[in-house]
Amino acid sequence: MVFGTGAGVGQSVVRGLAANGVRVVCVDLSQEAAEQAAALAESDIAIRADLREPDAVRTVLDRATREVGPLRGVVDVVGMLRPGTIAETDDATWRWHFDVVFEHARRLAREAAHLLGHGGCLTYVASAAGMAGVRNNAAYAAAKAAQISLIRSAAAEFGPAGVRVNGVAPGMIANQRMLKFLADVGGMMKARAVIPMGRLVEPDEVADAVLYLSSAAASIVTGQILVLDGGVQHTWPYPDL
Repeated sequence: MVFGTGAGVGQSVVRGLAANGVRVVCVDLSQEAAEQAAALAESDIAIRADLREPDAVRTVLDRATREVGPLRGVVDVVGMLRPGTIAETDDATWRWHFDVVFEHARRLAREAAHLLGHGGCLTYVASAAGMAGVRNNAAYAAAKAAQISLIRSAAAEFGPAGVRVNGVAPGMIANQRMLKFLADVGGMMKARAVIPMGRLVEPDEVADAVLYLSSAAASIVTGQILVLDGGVQHTWPYPDL
């Protein structure tokens, strides 16, 4: 099951899983996006869900297990941000970030603990922003840091049952949303300048990392955060854009 199958990383993950013969359940806030991703995977299961609703995760997982049987893996790609300084960000915006980024991830871990059996895996798309301080994005970075801590704690708890929990932490991803933002603020050159490899992360590269962590090739890997940022973690901070 893939949560967050809209354009970019979510669709890349769906394509990669399907190419490896995996039957995929696609979940997104947009029914259209879920159906488009399902078509890529030749799947007939596309579910719309607003994961900010307290019962949404459980409802979706229950439906998936009824329709396709036991789940072997879950991938969580959900995440959005609203830039702002600490001084300017109000309480509602802080709550929004934690609702969108962390709360659903916490509920997903809780439900996965009951649904995933031995050999199962839960893989989150976190963010390099959760690994260190980030100017003008403190609320998002804090929510992602909480998600990363959750991954590590869940790995410690679920390990004895044979369930693995990992995350990937991309830097700036070359998806439509980020490319538009960088174009609007004239920040592409600044962004590339601070990345040792000189370019943004491609959605397919994030998907490849997710596929590895979700595969038998990573059968002993758990509690890990695989950073995909072209080396930026060694040259923090990102430039102000």
